[in-house]
Amino acid sequence: MRTSFFSNLRFSPSVAAKKIKILVLTLVIVIPGIRCEDLGKITSAETFWIALFANASTGEFLTYTANRVALSQLSQLVSAANDLKTSASAYKTAQGTANLNDLRNKWSAARKIFKRAEVFYISRSYIPSNYFHRLDGYILGENFRPDAGDLEAIVAGASILTPTSVDTFTIPRRGFETLEYFLYDSGTGTDAIAIVDGENAGSIRSLAYIEALADVIHRDSQRLYAAWAPATGNFSGNLSSGSGVFGGIKDAVDSFINGMVQLVYINQDVRVGVPAGLTLAGPTQFPAKLESVYSKNSYQDLLSSVEGIELVYLGNPGDTESRSLSYLVQLQNTSLDLRIKDKISTIKSRIQGRIDVSSTLENDLAGNLTFVNTEIYLRLRELRVIYATELIGILGANALPSNSDGD
Repeated sequence: MRTSFFSNLRFSPSVAAKKIKILVLTLVIVIPGIRCEDLGKITSAETFWIALFANASTGEFLTYTANRVALSQLSQLVSAANDLKTSASAYKTAQGTANLNDLRNKWSAARKIFKRAEVFYISRSYIPSNYFHRLDGYILGENFRPDAGDLEAIVAGASILTPTSVDTFTIPRRGFETLEYFLYDSGTGTDAIAIVDGENAGSIRSLAYIEALADVIHRDSQRLYAAWAPATGNFSGNLSSGSGVFGGIKDAVDSFINGMVQLVYINQDVRVGVPAGLTLAGPTQFPAKLESVYSKNSYQDLLSSVEGIELVYLGNPGDTESRSLSYLVQLQNTSLDLRIKDKISTIKSRIQGRIDVSSTLENDLAGNLTFVNTEIYLRLRELRVIYATELIGILGANALPSNSDGD
């Protein structure tokens, strides 16, 4: 079967002509196989494939998502990282709680966009993934997260701390989590802004490291965008057309959808289940395994990640030309489409509710575990099961082996 897709989604006369041509070809293919007496009894599967050829091919979904969703998010990340770099330079020049608070806010703003964009991580085997890793090694495991003792040793040492030198550092010594440590921890475990500021102000090397870390985050954000951009790495083009590292459109769809399934699993089991002691491994809790432990930003990290999943499912807000996952699912199963939207919306609402009352996931592990289990962990599990079975089934994607099987 030949899959139809478009690199330009604007409704121009030429695009309309192409769509009419595809519709005609589709009817030529499909209608001869339908007996006259069955014309009023076309099955839902036949209806779906007719619509798929005419309007909503998986190629269109990939083209739309890569070029109008992913590139937009990654461009926003570059901009936010530049703001972070500017704020870090200002803080190095003039310390104080006001400038440190601004730097924290810029870190948080860039971090939110990065977490929304991680839905485009897909797999660690692709070149753009290297830049995701440099920005945050959490997804790779404990050995790729910063260690406070190691960071303090770097500050206490004599190595050069400039953007150029820090750009050569290994994953645990760079990225969002490493910068987070210096913005939210005084070196003694407190995140009180006045104390953290005092510690930083008393260390020229800490300030140099902070400035260099923010600069390198900006560089890696630029590299991540360049890896996707059509004029440079063109991963967006490869994903759209199933070329390059992909063995065709179907392989690209399989990889992308399975990447999303894996992301929901990571949110469910790795970011919530393991720290909360809710997995098959047993009830022992590991709060240190939460994301953003220094800023206690785990709930916001989780919310932003779910927002990224929603962005791919719904497409850009207000975009009437969206060719998102929801657009494809609606054509075959409106009930499933509504259930997926409701699941995502409910998870977001539950997390936002805790953020609104200034509760942290760390505190809820100790004093509100039932909520974490029923309203976060199990709801994420339900969403993962839907994605891994019903959504994959509708798209005709192949489910790849996952370490989430059986939980």
